[in-house]
Amino acid sequence: MAVSEELVPVLEDAHQAHAAVLDRFRADATITPPGPHRQMLERQAAEVQVSL
Repeated sequence: MAVSEELVPVLEDAHQAHAAVLDRFRADATITPPGPHRQMLERQAAEVQVSL
């Protein structure tokens, strides 16, 4: 098995984990009242989004 064939499933798993983190930050921000904590969640979601 080539290295690239081994990496594809690992990269797909990492991408799915990244997407799950992004979904969680967005969901938490949605239910968090406006304020510093919500802003932090929104910033973290934006940072994760950029890195996808």
